[in-house]
Amino acid sequence: MLFGCAHALLLFHGDILAAYGLLLLLLVAATRSRERVLLASTAVCLLVGALAFGVAARFIPDGADAELVTSPLVSAAYRVIGWIATTPLFAVMAAGPFLLGLWAARHGVLERPASHLPWLRRTATIGIGVAALGGLPLIAVQAGWWGDGAAPQIAATALHTLTGYAGGFGYAALVALAAARLGERRGLVITALVACGQRSLSCYLAQSLAWQLLFEPYWAGLGGRLRPLTAAAVGFGVWALTVVLAELSRRRGRQGPAEALLRRLLRDRT
Repeated sequence: MLFGCAHALLLFHGDILAAYGLLLLLLVAATRSRERVLLASTAVCLLVGALAFGVAARFIPDGADAELVTSPLVSAAYRVIGWIATTPLFAVMAAGPFLLGLWAARHGVLERPASHLPWLRRTATIGIGVAALGGLPLIAVQAGWWGDGAAPQIAATALHTLTGYAGGFGYAALVALAAARLGERRGLVITALVACGQRSLSCYLAQSLAWQLLFEPYWAGLGGRLRPLTAAAVGFGVWALTVVLAELSRRRGRQGPAEALLRRLLRDRT
């Protein structure tokens, strides 16, 4: 949670680290829950998380974006204020996937994908398909085909979020299927992706640093100036750079700087 606070203060208003830390503190007892209780809690949390975001999205004011502020200090203040408001929301939204992840870990779904191929195939096909269909009502609302009141927007956003959970599970299953197909084969690309995953905290923070330097008006000031395809290319390029840096770190036998700092802080506390 302290890493998340520093992340929001210095770099990016959309921090998720604090939400994950808060969620783990609140739900650590769930690691010992019975399976039925775990699955029932998952279903409830998915519904609550979808509804919470549907309501929140309706009342998020337009233009309240820290990237539009030209003063670094005021921008930091905006980011922290937004972080305080969104951290509990993000924690509520992530509770359902967190609990389902506990269930999947108990059964080794992602650790041993070759033993769960039929289930993974169904999850990938159904989950991604449901997510695509679940976005259609929100498209209708935004296009003005289904009213512009609060109720249609909240309902469509909540449905989009709920089915988006299914899409997330589907893509996780798709990655697991790819891992099962690859087996123990490790080419240059796979090795670099693994290195990035092992340094995911550092790579996540590095991307926020890149957005800060590229898009804040008191740095490069590219925010709002790039076309969608150009912005997508910049995003992909930044991600690819983090993968390359992670691989170089692996070759030197080093952890990511954020992972090393976290381990050092934990070691000092114990």
